[in-house]
Amino acid sequence: MRVVMPDGSVLDTADVVSREAFMRSHRSLVDGISALARRVQSDRELSALIRRKFAIKCTTGGYGESAWHGM
Repeated sequence: MRVVMPDGSVLDTADVVSREAFMRSHRSLVDGISALARRVQSDRELSALIRRKFAIKCTTGGYGESAWHGM
């Protein structure tokens, strides 16, 4: 998947070089997202709420996680 960031940089998740470059050039963003992920994952109640909400969204025709597999 290719993601264009607000600053115009492009992250190509299928490309190791692109991922490594993004990790270097956007270190504070990556660190912040990683910290947020750890915080959510360590909170069982919040994680369960997110899973429930995600499951509801997936039944309304939106893209579920499985829609992105194999891309």
